[in-house]
Amino acid sequence: MARYLFYKSVIAISFAATLAACDSGSKETIEEIVEVVTNPEEPGGEVEPVEPVDPGEPTEPTEPTEPVDPVDPATPVLGEIPSPPPGIDLAVTPIFVQTTCDAAPAKEDTAPGGSASTASAFILETLVGGRLNSDSISNAKHYWSINLEPGIYHLLLENESADGSRASLGLEINEVDSNGDEISRYIGASTADRRMRSYETFTIEEARTVIFSIDPYYGQEDYVMGIFRNGFPVASPYFSNCPEIITLSPDTTTAFRLLADNADVSPEIWLAASVGVADYVFSLTANAVDPDDARYIDFEIVSYDRFGGETRGERLIAVFENPATMYEGTAEYQSPDPQDVVWFRVVDAAWDYDMTVTMSQL
Repeated sequence: MARYLFYKSVIAISFAATLAACDSGSKETIEEIVEVVTNPEEPGGEVEPVEPVDPGEPTEPTEPTEPVDPVDPATPVLGEIPSPPPGIDLAVTPIFVQTTCDAAPAKEDTAPGGSASTASAFILETLVGGRLNSDSISNAKHYWSINLEPGIYHLLLENESADGSRASLGLEINEVDSNGDEISRYIGASTADRRMRSYETFTIEEARTVIFSIDPYYGQEDYVMGIFRNGFPVASPYFSNCPEIITLSPDTTTAFRLLADNADVSPEIWLAASVGVADYVFSLTANAVDPDDARYIDFEIVSYDRFGGETRGERLIAVFENPATMYEGTAEYQSPDPQDVVWFRVVDAAWDYDMTVTMSQL
C-alpha cells in the first residue's frame, strides 16, 4: 500500500509538470512522461544521473545517552518546596510556610485501617481522615501509616463535631508499633468549639515506616490529617470551609463586621499579622449594628499559633459588657518568636457588630 501511495504521488506531480510543459510547446505526451516516472527501466525511460552530494567534514560521534531508569508508579511525585530564606537549612531548622486556605488539597477517599497491622498507607502533602466515635466498639480508633525519609516534618490535624455544632472536641495522635502499642504521643488537644486545628513538628532520623493511631476523646468527631515536609506551604488556618481573613498592618486601623453566632453557624473573622519578638497592643472598638435590638456586647479574640494551630493558642480578650451597645478597649499580645503569620480569631458575637482593630508595637 505504501508503494502504491508513493507512485500515486509521483504521477500527480508529473501530470502537473506535463501540463506546464504542454503550455511551453513540449512534444512529449502525458503518457510518455508518466511511463518514464513509473517505469524507469523501460527503453526511453532513463533518468539523468544525480550528482552526489558532498558529505562535508565528518561529524563527531555522538556520546551514547545514559539510559533513564523507569519511574516506579508506586513512588509519589511530590510538589516543589520553595527556596528557604538565606542561611536556613531545611534539614536542620524548622520553618513554617503558610499558604491560603483555598490551596488545600482535597481529602483522599482512602478508608482508615482498623488496626496497626492493617494501617492504611498515605503519602506526604495529602489529606486523609474519617469519622471516629469514642462510644463505638469497632470505630473508636483509626490507624494510618506513612514512609518517611530523614528530615523535619509538620503533622497537621483538624477536627470538628460530626454535626458541625459547638461541642467538646478532642483527639490524640500517637505513634504505635505493629502491635498497636504506643511509642510516643504527637498530638493531644481538646477544646469546646465547632472545630479546631493542632500541629506538631517532628524529626525523623532514619528512613522508616511510621504508624499512627487516632483516638477521640468525646463522642463522634470528623477529622483530616496530613504530614508536610519542612518548608512546604501548608494551607492555613483551615483546610476547608475557609473563613474571611483580614491582614493587619502595623499602626493601621482595620474595620470589619462580625456577624452573630447562632446554633446553626458560627461566623468568624481571622486576622493575620507578621510579628517579631516584641509586645503589641490591640486597640478595639465594637458597635452594635442594631442598637435597638442588642442588649449587650459579647465577643472574644483568641490568638493562634503557626498554621492556625492551637499549640500555643491563648485568649487575647473576652468582652462582656451588659448593658451596652458599644465597646472600646485594649488588649496586649506578646510574641515569643518571629512569625511570618500569627493568627487572631474574632468569634462568639451575641449580635452583629461593626468593629475596628489597630495593632501597634509597644
